[in-house]
Amino acid sequence: MNPMFSYSGTFNNVTLVNSRLYGKHMRNKRGTHKPALLNAALQKSVEVNNAANACAKAIKDALDPFRQNFRDASMWGRLVGLFKTHLRNNPTVDFTILEWEEFQFYNKLPFDTRFQVSTNVSIRQNPEPTIRVELTSRCLLDLVKVNATSYHQTLIILFLDAAQKVSTCFEQGMLPLQKKESTMWEPQQQIAQWPIPPGSKTALIVVKCELCCDGEVIEKVKLKGMSVVKVCSVES
Repeated sequence: MNPMFSYSGTFNNVTLVNSRLYGKHMRNKRGTHKPALLNAALQKSVEVNNAANACAKAIKDALDPFRQNFRDASMWGRLVGLFKTHLRNNPTVDFTILEWEEFQFYNKLPFDTRFQVSTNVSIRQNPEPTIRVELTSRCLLDLVKVNATSYHQTLIILFLDAAQKVSTCFEQGMLPLQKKESTMWEPQQQIAQWPIPPGSKTALIVVKCELCCDGEVIEKVKLKGMSVVKVCSVES
């Protein structure tokens, strides 16, 4: 007689299994009577996954408000993967890997094919801990077919403490597009200064650039760019 219904997996703490010795039968789920132990390799994998997800979530949550019109579905997977690779070979996380990899928030449109940036960071401890960021940027796009007159630049800094809690600061500016030569745009500078929150260990600096026409952002993804440009220690 065939049963009226069947199911697979675990239901109400009972699992249907099919073993060579006993055939199909019911049993309690693993860990019901004694803790289910993981081998050392699996335990390390779980720890690495948890730590990588925590680091990636801290950054994603802090930067999501700046990605409302500039989302890349692959960003989460790339971010977690980067931290996993690092943590498999290192006991503690190092956010500097995001600078080394020049992490892009829209991978299909590399930032460095649209904008060129250089960053100078200085930290002062007196009278209070302060970070000063000087960012020089230049548009690299050929704008013959685009009626752009400026670009909106958002300079974002994430302060992270030992528990990956994030404090976010940002400044925005409208920078003019001015010709340096017939095929080049003049570099523009944005300077910002912020107090360093107590307990902060790392500062992660991100820039987002969006081309504009008459002061309004041109809503075309190919005319935007967002990338990590600098990561530095701010621990006193």
